Amino acid sequence: MYEVVKRFEQKVANYAGSLYGVAVDSCTNALFLSLFLVRPVFVHLPKKTYVGVAQAVINSGAKIIWEDIKWEGVYRLNPSPIVDSARRFRKGMYENGTLYCLSFHEQKHLPIGRGGMILTNDWMAYQQLRKMRFDGRTEGVPPKEDVFTTHGFHCYMKPDDAARGLMLMSAVKDDNLDLLETEYPDLSENFQVTGGGMMDRYNPIPGMFIEPNGEWYKADEADKRIKKLEEALKEIKKGEGRYDRDPLTHCGNTVEDMKQIATEALKEGEDG
Repeated sequence: MYEVVKRFEQKVANYAGSLYGVAVDSCTNALFLSLFLVRPVFVHLPKKTYVGVAQAVINSGAKIIWEDIKWEGVYRLNPSPIVDSARRFRKGMYENGTLYCLSFHEQKHLPIGRGGMILTNDWMAYQQLRKMRFDGRTEGVPPKEDVFTTHGFHCYMKPDDAARGLMLMSAVKDDNLDLLETEYPDLSENFQVTGGGMMDRYNPIPGMFIEPNGEWYKADEADKRIKKLEEALKEIKKGEGRYDRDPLTHCGNTVEDMKQIATEALKEGEDG
């Protein structure tokens, strides 16, 4: 990769408080690469956000659970470690353990015009993302001499954009206010793209998903598990149904109790 791009990555990483930065051509692709790397089955998104975030989730093969939450500058794509920080840019902003995605759109804090970056402290994720953004290639190795071990996409940052970024970083302030929320539409009402996405294209078995333990299961079974688990967690939150308990007892629940409840919900999904 171009030396000016590496310099820009390190400059932003130092400013944000992370060890590494992976520059790409947009925040949307920063989110997509992060999602494709992590491979969550589902993520929670605020109902009002940029449509490109939702498209990135679907294209990665994950499902969306819409949440009626308000956010300022930044939010996390729970339960994944991915953070959308398109509207926040300040010194020390990086959150340890995350894949922290930035935007350099012309209307953002660092208005390069086009570009994004993934911040991380994870060396393995850093190395993998560098290959993924560059067609799966190893930087500095001619294609005829390379060995391709990961999925690749064509979304690296151009050197002229990185050079402009370096120039803008020389004048950036330490404490920038979050950008005011744009009038985003309620995507839970008008976003109708569903299922599949890029991830299915690479699965050995179409219509299947892979669990963290490496076992395959059918997508409809995944839907049942997720639905049952969501119902159980909602009942726990409201103190309803079989989880209806007086406040004192409810507060005394242990982590093991919650694990058991979640296990029961997942088992119901399998049996259903």
